[in-house]
Amino acid sequence: MGPLNVLVVQNNAVCRRVLQLCLEKYGNLVATASSGEMALEAVKKDPYHLVLLDLELPGINGIDTTKRIKKAFPNMPVVCVTAHAFPEHKQMCLAGGMDAHIPKPVILEGLLKTINEVLSKDETRHAAPAPQKPDRSANAA
Repeated sequence: MGPLNVLVVQNNAVCRRVLQLCLEKYGNLVATASSGEMALEAVKKDPYHLVLLDLELPGINGIDTTKRIKKAFPNMPVVCVTAHAFPEHKQMCLAGGMDAHIPKPVILEGLLKTINEVLSKDETRHAAPAPQKPDRSANAA
């Protein structure tokens, strides 16, 4: 199984960078965008296994960005990563065409589990590697 090509779309630079570093830690290739418009341009240029995007984006919001991505690429998985954590927000994301909803703050194990679940729905997609616990035995004295 090779690395995933992931597009992270977050208007907050810190959130964007943290998600990028977490995914790259497991060997994935990560591109970033800060708006819905940038995300739409990116998916036209490069094939992605997965798009992680926020609901609150400048310009085109996350739901409308998802609808446009799904219109052009119906099988491209889109996962919402947002601070909007209530059940009605999750339902809004799923009704808007997103494949999953991850509330912030993001827990790495939960992120990777959700990515695996979303990608495993289609056997032609690759799954993200499961997180591994660091070996701390060398540090024991």
